[in-house]
Amino acid sequence: MKSKFTRQIFIICSFFLFGVSAYAQNCDPRCELWCAATQECINLCSACDNVIAADNCADAATPTICELDGFMSTTCGFTPDGPNAFTAGFCGPGTGIHNNMWIGFEPLISGRLHLQVEVPECFGMSGPPCPSLGLQAALARATCTNPNNQFTAYETLACVNAARTDFDLITTNAIAGVPHYIMIDGFCGDVCNFTVNVIEGLPDPGWTLEGISGTLCPDILNTECLSPQSTAAVIATPNSDADPNADLIFTWIDPDGVIMFEGPGFPLGNQQQSILTGINPNTGEPYFCKPGNYTVTVRDLTSCCVDEGEVELFVDMPPEAAAIFAFADESAFNCNIDQITMIGEPVDPNIEVQFQRWDKVDFSTFPPTKRVIPNSYLPNGQNTETVIIELEEDPTG
Repeated sequence: MKSKFTRQIFIICSFFLFGVSAYAQNCDPRCELWCAATQECINLCSACDNVIAADNCADAATPTICELDGFMSTTCGFTPDGPNAFTAGFCGPGTGIHNNMWIGFEPLISGRLHLQVEVPECFGMSGPPCPSLGLQAALARATCTNPNNQFTAYETLACVNAARTDFDLITTNAIAGVPHYIMIDGFCGDVCNFTVNVIEGLPDPGWTLEGISGTLCPDILNTECLSPQSTAAVIATPNSDADPNADLIFTWIDPDGVIMFEGPGFPLGNQQQSILTGINPNTGEPYFCKPGNYTVTVRDLTSCCVDEGEVELFVDMPPEAAAIFAFADESAFNCNIDQITMIGEPVDPNIEVQFQRWDKVDFSTFPPTKRVIPNSYLPNGQNTETVIIELEEDPTG
């Protein structure tokens, strides 16, 4: 058994070594810790950037349970608590800790709480003579303070030993607004990746989402994508307990599950709206490039809660509505022809044309862009079925 002095020296040296490694490996010194075993930075922060995981219980923030949902990390780089932590025998006689961490949160609902811990991979870092490897964990209610990670109260609500696969932590005794913790430890110091999911215990959705699909048109410059002018929108309406002025983050996901856009919306009365149109700067292509189901989620930054409801936007290629042609004897400019008359007519004579707009392709820019031909767009139900193109001295399109 190590003396108190030996343990203190060990903690100080470990902190120094991991701290240097964190900076050397470009880890975020606030939200990440370098793990030499996996050669990667491990996560300490929630999706709303709070440090909810720490070596000491007192250093773990306890925001709402919404910040716990989906939290991912690894049991690596942490030191065991001292004898005043009440973790000896935390899950029955003979159970102890080796490299435990504390993850803090506060329930929003009293009573039943069901957490699932996914364990995709353990690295078996200890080996013989350990009888087993994997994770061990406890769902606990605790009162802990600094310095020296002092505990004045500790109660195990649920626990599990030596799990190398997914496991559940379930209690019927959660108390809303009171700090709770997941104490998670690598059995015999094993290093395991894990994700915490809240199965029961999240609040009712604070926002109702409604999808609005705008005008979606094919692009003559890029036949593999829709036009950059294609637009879709989502309106978020607050439910009874939500603050209409809360800061929201909208996340748009394409049919392949790739995040297209993530950012705030803008006010629309007592609602908030997110509109997506134009070019995706990450791909250089229009946001809407193919038909399919586009998903949108919203996160309320006040509570960090993500609503369970998702809006599926089906973007479909519109039917061909018009055909454009030029007079046969005026299909190209030459010395004698400095004007070409273009006529647009519906393919289906039964289609009622509300308005038309003529565009030209400007190849003087890269990538080529479309420009509205002046005086070719007449609103209020008027039609411009014919447009005259004039040869310019310095053609741009």
